[in-house]
Amino acid sequence: MPRVYAQPVKSPRRTKAPAPRGATGQAPVPATGYAALSMRPMTILVFLLPLMIAYEIGTLLFLTSASHVEVIRARALLNTIFNAAGPWSFHLPPLLLSVILLAWHVLDKQKAKVQGKVLLGMGAESFLWAMPMVVLGVIAGTAPLMQTAGVAPDAGLAALGWPARLTLAIGAGLYEELLFRLLLITLIHAVLVEGFKTSEGAASVVAVVVSAVAFMLYHNVSLPGGGADWRLLLVYSVGGLYLGALYMVRGFGIAVAVHALYDVFALALLPSGGT
Repeated sequence: MPRVYAQPVKSPRRTKAPAPRGATGQAPVPATGYAALSMRPMTILVFLLPLMIAYEIGTLLFLTSASHVEVIRARALLNTIFNAAGPWSFHLPPLLLSVILLAWHVLDKQKAKVQGKVLLGMGAESFLWAMPMVVLGVIAGTAPLMQTAGVAPDAGLAALGWPARLTLAIGAGLYEELLFRLLLITLIHAVLVEGFKTSEGAASVVAVVVSAVAFMLYHNVSLPGGGADWRLLLVYSVGGLYLGALYMVRGFGIAVAVHALYDVFALALLPSGGT
């Protein structure tokens, strides 16, 4: 009787599926380590909370009249959207940002405790990432630097003291990033991936480019005599792409801090008309 030899059965090779991108469209990160912890929603909320509080207090003290006239255009746009809430509309943008981050934290499967050393690292990292934008502004000239805080044209920056300017810089970083990166990029990415079945990579590129174009158009790039100022176009276009890419790779908290730090530098160059 012939002897039958059993052939060894090879187990199928297990391939590790790529980690899916989060609801915000940002690149996947490992579950642990500084890079991951700095992109967790609760860490971002704690990191940005001092800026949010400082801006609300600074706005009430330095940037509003009795009628609460807002000078950050992104914040004013958000207020317009929420006008149905009546007097509460003035406080809805920071509440919206807090609710978004808290909801994101609840849905996050990789919850992690907020660590002080991570917060300090985010501050140092934000300063380093802000330097290329500062260099770009210096190369383009001081005029673009002075106009990059997303402030209404009639805000009278030259007459403001340093507390008001610092408040403006913080507000621009917070609410322009909320509007153009966290909300717009997330929306475009979700529509392309879920609605049109676009690949993650293509959707991310399109979302960043569209948000950068919207960011550029949002600012005033026209010259007094007509036409467009190429320096402003350069700063806003490249800056929008840079902040969009930074948001995708390093998260919302870092993007906000980088934007705010750049605007602090920009507004510091203005001649002060007050104290």
